[in-house]
Amino acid sequence: MSRSGSAKAGAPPRYDAMFKRLFNETRMAADLLQAIAPARFLAAVDLGTLCQAGGEFADDRQRSSRADRIWRVKSRSGGDWIYLFVLIEFQSRVDPMMARRFLNYVLRAREQAEGERREDGLHFSLPPVVPVVIYSGDAEWSAPKDYLELIEGKDEWLLTESRHMLDWPRQRYDVIELRHADVGKYPDGNAIGALCALSNPGSAEPGAKLAAMFRTAMGPEHEGLRKAFIGLVLALADHSGGMPQENWDELKRTEAMQDHEEVASVFERSFDRAFDKVRTEGHTEGQVDGMRKILLRLAAKKFGSSRRAALSELIAGFRTADQLEGALEFLLDCEDADEFVRVLQRNSAESLG
Repeated sequence: MSRSGSAKAGAPPRYDAMFKRLFNETRMAADLLQAIAPARFLAAVDLGTLCQAGGEFADDRQRSSRADRIWRVKSRSGGDWIYLFVLIEFQSRVDPMMARRFLNYVLRAREQAEGERREDGLHFSLPPVVPVVIYSGDAEWSAPKDYLELIEGKDEWLLTESRHMLDWPRQRYDVIELRHADVGKYPDGNAIGALCALSNPGSAEPGAKLAAMFRTAMGPEHEGLRKAFIGLVLALADHSGGMPQENWDELKRTEAMQDHEEVASVFERSFDRAFDKVRTEGHTEGQVDGMRKILLRLAAKKFGSSRRAALSELIAGFRTADQLEGALEFLLDCEDADEFVRVLQRNSAESLG
C-alpha cells in the first residue's frame, strides 16, 4: 500500500532553509572544509576544535539562499585560533555571474569585519573568506569560478603586460555539485558525501553512506545534524508521494529515535528501497527539464529570440522525453517560427488533451 497522493509535478523544490540548518552545524562545516580545503591547511589545524565564533553576515539581500558564519579552529602548532568566514550560496541553477556576486559578498563581509575589529583594536587583520556554492541543479556547473574570468580581454595585454599597473581583484569559489559528485571520493562518515549520495540519482547505495554518517555522529552534540538530515529526507519523501506506507512509517519513526546506531540501522535497511521511486522520478524530471531548455535554445538560435516567450510557454507543456524528441524533429522541418509555433500548439493540445 502506498501513501495517498502522487508525485508533485515539476522539478524538486529548493530546500534553502534545510540546507542552512545543515551547514550551520559544526560537524557539517568541518566535513565541508575536509572536502574543499588543501591538504596543507588540513594538516595545520585540528578540525576537532572547530566552533562558531560569530553570527551571520549582516546583509538582508538574498539571505534565504545563503548560510554564512565565522568559524574558528585551533592550529596544531601553538594552539592559536585561526578565524575563517565560510560563505555558502545555495543554487539550483547555474549563475554565469556567480563570481561577481561572491566578490560583492566578500567585500561587504570584509567591510563588516573591519569595523568590528577596529572596535576591538585590531586594525590590520581580516579573517580569510571561504566562498562555496552548494549546487543542486541537473546540468553540470559551467560558470566561471574566478572573477577575472569574467573580464573581457582576460587573455590579452590588460591582464599580462600592464597587470603591474592595474589592481585586478581576485576572488575564486568552490562548487559542491550534489547531483554530479563522485560520492566514492568522500570517506565513509563524511556528511558532505552523505548529502551528495542523498541528492545524486546515480550514486550507489546512498543508504549505506547515510548510515555511515549517522554512525560517526554519536553523542548529544550531533543531535542538530541528525534532525536536520532526517528533516531533509522526509521533505524529499513528502514531495515525491507514492512511497510505500511501511517505508514512510519507518523513516518517520527516526525523528523520535535518540540512538544514532538505531537511526543508522533504519537507513541501511530501508532507505534505498524506500527512495527508489523518489530518486528515479527526480532524475527523469531533470532529464525532461534539460531537454526543454535545449529545445528552446535551439529554436531561438534558428528563428531568433522574438518568439521566445511564446515558445517557452508551449515547450513547458510537453511532459515526456518522447514528446520533446518529436518537437526537436518538428524544429528541423519547420521553415519559420510561425510554422513551428503552430505545430507546437497542435501537438501540445493533442498531448495534453
